[in-house]
Amino acid sequence: MNKLTIDELFKHIKKETKINMFKQTRKTEYVEARSLTYSILNKHYGLKDYVIAELFNDKGFKVKRSSVFLAINKVDMYRKTEKYLDDIYNGLYGTEEEMKKETEKEEVKDGLYRLVKDIPLNRRGEVEERVKTMIDSWSWKTGKAELNKRTLA
Repeated sequence: MNKLTIDELFKHIKKETKINMFKQTRKTEYVEARSLTYSILNKHYGLKDYVIAELFNDKGFKVKRSSVFLAINKVDMYRKTEKYLDDIYNGLYGTEEEMKKETEKEEVKDGLYRLVKDIPLNRRGEVEERVKTMIDSWSWKTGKAELNKRTLA
């Protein structure tokens, strides 16, 4: 499935679970739905726990960063015990095996990956430092720090 916007993701999960995850309650089905949503936002959208907490706070659900972090770590347990959560996730992104195969296909196409995987383990630190230096030099030359995501994290 194509990547949904965040609001489309919220609507999809609401439609599948038939609950409003922004309702201020600790009922199990709400906790599980929020946990799945937090996990998807973290894993597939690259959002950090504090950004997810801000997003939910803006939508009217008061949550702390630490609660988001804990829920992300519990999602695998919820998916194992509640099949409907696993079905929702797999409907959006496919099974873990399908994702792994897709990642492997993309890695094989990537020339840089093919080069890096052949570097001996005892030399990888040296290569990592050289690559970091190259990335830093690009941002210094262009004056655009946004090119260097390492300095923004």
